[in-house]
Order: sequence, then structure tokens, then C-alpha cells
Amino acid sequence: MSRSKSRVSEILNGQRQPTVDQIRALHQHLGVPVTSLIGSFKHEPATGNSSTSIAAEGSSGSLA
Repeated sequence: MSRSKSRVSEILNGQRQPTVDQIRALHQHLGVPVTSLIGSFKHEPATGNSSTSIAAEGSSGSLA
């Protein structure tokens, strides 16, 4: 099995999330609605400290 077929299989089996570029390509080339690919737009608050929030907290102290 080729690498791209393997990746598609992982996405279809729920083992991997599609990238933004892959979602965009499906929308542009096949006409698949974006909402079908990503679901409804819904804000879900982050749980715990992610590396992004930790980095943001660390950099905010240096701005003063």
C-alpha cells in the first residue's frame, strides 16, 4: 500500500485527523462542503495547560 493510501485509511478509520490542507483540497477539488469535513462550528474550551497556553503565559511576563 502506498503512503498516501495508508494515510487515507488512517483518516477514514479515525486513527488520524485530516490536515487543514487535506480538508481544503477535498473541498476545492471534490466539492465536499467544509462543514461536512469538520462538523459544526462550536467553541470547545481547552482543558488543562497546552504547550501553546504555557508559551503564551511565559511570554506575557516579558512584555512589561
